[in-house]
Amino acid sequence: MMIGCKRNKLNGGKSTENSDSIPSYKNNFLVGVDNAGDATYAPDHLIAPMKELGLHFVVYHYYPESDLFSQKKSINAMGELFDKNKMGFILNTEVCNTREALTDEEGWNWYKGPNNTHRFTFKPEVLIQANKYRSFEGVMYDEPAHMQLNRNWIFVNNIKTDMPFLVETTGKSFEDADNLVYENAKMLVDEIKISQTPRVVTEHVFPVLFHNFARAGMTLSYKQLKESWAPLWAACAIGAAIQYNRDLWACTDLWFAGIPGNSPMYPGHSPEELKNNLIYSYWIGNDRVYVENLNYQGSLYRTEGGKIILNDYGKALKWFTHEYLPQNDRDYTFRDIKPEIAIIRFDDTDFGITGRNGFPDQLFGSKTLKSTIVTRNWMKIWNLVSQGVISTPENGISWLSYPLGTPHKSFAPMNGVVVFDQTVEKKHLETVKLAFLSGLMISSGTLASLEQLVKTNGLIVVTTPELAPASIKGKYTGTGTDIINDGATGGCWVVTDNFLDPIVKAKIKPLLGKENEMRYVFGNEEIIFKIGENDILTLFRNKL
Repeated sequence: MMIGCKRNKLNGGKSTENSDSIPSYKNNFLVGVDNAGDATYAPDHLIAPMKELGLHFVVYHYYPESDLFSQKKSINAMGELFDKNKMGFILNTEVCNTREALTDEEGWNWYKGPNNTHRFTFKPEVLIQANKYRSFEGVMYDEPAHMQLNRNWIFVNNIKTDMPFLVETTGKSFEDADNLVYENAKMLVDEIKISQTPRVVTEHVFPVLFHNFARAGMTLSYKQLKESWAPLWAACAIGAAIQYNRDLWACTDLWFAGIPGNSPMYPGHSPEELKNNLIYSYWIGNDRVYVENLNYQGSLYRTEGGKIILNDYGKALKWFTHEYLPQNDRDYTFRDIKPEIAIIRFDDTDFGITGRNGFPDQLFGSKTLKSTIVTRNWMKIWNLVSQGVISTPENGISWLSYPLGTPHKSFAPMNGVVVFDQTVEKKHLETVKLAFLSGLMISSGTLASLEQLVKTNGLIVVTTPELAPASIKGKYTGTGTDIINDGATGGCWVVTDNFLDPIVKAKIKPLLGKENEMRYVFGNEEIIFKIGENDILTLFRNKL
């Protein structure tokens, strides 16, 4: 892979290629791994490959023992092991997503939430025990947006069961459903943090509910690889993390939806794809990245005679931790981003999977909230801001809804795109040059901020007629696209009933950046990824 960099080897970074020590970096960026599918329950065997790969933490898939004494004993063993080796562990709760029940000898049902919901519920004594160890870094709920929308993912005799995850939303309005999900997510966070648990992480295979869960207090982790467009998922997650002041992680996930007759595929992505996605995850400003998986079907390594033998995936990860990161210091995080394009919307949870590949049409997990032209409208915006690379929304915006067998691509052109929810404040919009309003509602406070920025900053706002301020809506002719100038700085409102109207495309084209280029500004630094054949990235850095 070619990585062109105008300022490489900052601060004289030193390679640790021949060392089994865990590399450290000036910016506290941490690299880890997920052990999903690990055939061995005891964690001792994880230490040697983690050291070989230069990893700081593991997302550990937790399965409770049969009684409290054994549960505490296993937590003690894990805490002592990772404390001793100066690594961290996060307890992942995915086991609940595909199983009906787990009741231990004391009668604690680990998979039962309040009000007849089905979600992982920790026994308080176990979390109290875990928090005695420095190495315990928190709890992760694996794909909770997926579980809320699809009412868990449990099949018994090939028949899907129906169990709400955080809360029952059937019969509620969109706004009430959103509030109910938030309230119950916050209840879950409070329940776990009462034991002094450092963080509750939400991992997202779907590009929805980031803002809702961030507002509830969750640390955000978004998927790269998998079935994702990396800059689309990142835009949603970064916007939520900025708006609600949360940390941000990325999971580079080697699973893929696959092809007919081989779905899901593992691994479904190449070592080269993994390497490029690790690089993107670093320069986009994440706090952490972790690879899924460590050892499922020999993901990264095998063992021969007690020796760790890395495969091409493992070699790509070790190159990243031992060579690339020590030679490329990053003096910013995503918190320093100066967005140029903002998508502002009420997150109704529609991203195009409804009615496709086995996914039902039940937004927020409600049997009465259905996708509409309005909820689907924001998917057209991704076609615009990616300069046509992300297709128009007939097939959604991910490989979860694309026809099975569609070749995967991670990257698409973007020019500083972030996604905020309908309540975003003016302070997050000061650098934005182009904003899109879409969906069911925008708050009055956000509209007032946009009106001011159009007048004073020359902001261009593309909006549906329904979401335009009253003063602008009154000037709309009622059909097609109207450009309504406002103020003396060149700002305007582009009011349209079709985001893909050629008039819209012509107006916004100068603000979209260059083809085959992802561009971001963090503080006083410009980061440009040029997208080559086979998604190979070339990186350029410029001081502004």
